[in-house]
Amino acid sequence: MDLIIDVALAPTDDAKLTPLEVLRDFAYASPSWHYLEDASRHYAGEKGREACILRHHVLDGSTDVDLAFSSRPDAPMGKQALHLTVIEPGEAEREFDAEERDEIAEHFLEHLRAHLDAQGRHADLHVERGDAEGVKEEA
Repeated sequence: MDLIIDVALAPTDDAKLTPLEVLRDFAYASPSWHYLEDASRHYAGEKGREACILRHHVLDGSTDVDLAFSSRPDAPMGKQALHLTVIEPGEAEREFDAEERDEIAEHFLEHLRAHLDAQGRHADLHVERGDAEGVKEEA
């Protein structure tokens, strides 16, 4: 998958939750978002590092969307940061195109920002788009 948007969730200095816990909490607290425990454990095993998968049930029921996150040992934000690495249809036969992935990422960011605003500052949300200037958004 070509990098269109880099999304990372990094712990704040005084965070009481890890980024993984923040994503799990987000999925449990947000309608139509789900933490896939078995798939997350499998994905983390494949990657050999902390990882998780969230599923979003699209309201019109046309398809489910899986978003996979994993840590990057060489990331400048540190080992604890989780990066959005894959966006794909849950059970579909075709992959999303670049525009669809971007729309899904924007939808996810909108929901995650609202959750972080409501729950407190346990993580910083970092968003960088393609070749454009990086934008740090703290949530």
